[in-house]
Amino acid sequence: MGPHPARSLGALTVIVCPALAVIIDRRKLGFFDAPQVWLAAVLALAGVGLLELGGGDVSVGWGDVWSVLQAIGFGTSFYITERMMAKEPDQVLPITAAQCAVSALVAGVWALGDGLALGPFASLGSSGWLLDASLVGGSFTLPGLAHAAVGGGELQQVAWAAAWTGLFTTAMNRVGETVALGKLASSEAAVLLATEPLWAAAFASALIGESMGPWDVAGGALIVAACLANAAEPATLRRALGRAGGGGLDDAADEASPRSATLEASRSRASAQTEPTETSE
Repeated sequence: MGPHPARSLGALTVIVCPALAVIIDRRKLGFFDAPQVWLAAVLALAGVGLLELGGGDVSVGWGDVWSVLQAIGFGTSFYITERMMAKEPDQVLPITAAQCAVSALVAGVWALGDGLALGPFASLGSSGWLLDASLVGGSFTLPGLAHAAVGGGELQQVAWAAAWTGLFTTAMNRVGETVALGKLASSEAAVLLATEPLWAAAFASALIGESMGPWDVAGGALIVAACLANAAEPATLRRALGRAGGGGLDDAADEASPRSATLEASRSRASAQTEPTETSE
């Protein structure tokens, strides 16, 4: 089975985040204003594409639509979190708790619908497990699932994977992302998060002996280049790209990074909302 483009479409967050900043905040993020944003986005997309799709036939399906929607959803969440952290930089845990609570609610509704075989869930192969007493008391729910993990049952790996996913790659990961989005622009953070396939390939090579081919090396190099481009000063990139001396460029764009511009704009709006109105005597 060939690679599926859905694996790399999630990296579209590197486009979604700066696009939202342009549309909503009216930020000046044209190529000449912030070349590092778009150069990093292109390099990251190309790198992820090589890592995920390189060397195989590509198949396209409805999953691609969901992957694009996922990228839009994640990009929007990064953007909104960045704005919230700009206004309330000491609210990391409450913001993270709200995000995790919504995820838990959606997962709970899904599990309930699947377990009771309600509506569209009835067609799923796993549906109706809450109606089966042997499964409920066995290894599909707590405490049976925990017992399966401790006792080495058939769902041991599933139980440990679920615990790891919930505690580390969801809760702790969201805390780290929220803290980072209080210090970085969402467009910058999205590029760093696009390195996920690179880390996956590195850990797969180190832990389970998977070999890294030329496509993996090339994709990883492009992602690293994206991170370096993301950290570069706009003026430096313009000179490197032969754009020095272009007329009409705002010199202030060289001094303000996307992160500082967005955070300053958000803090100004928050200050305007909270500043008390002076009363005349």
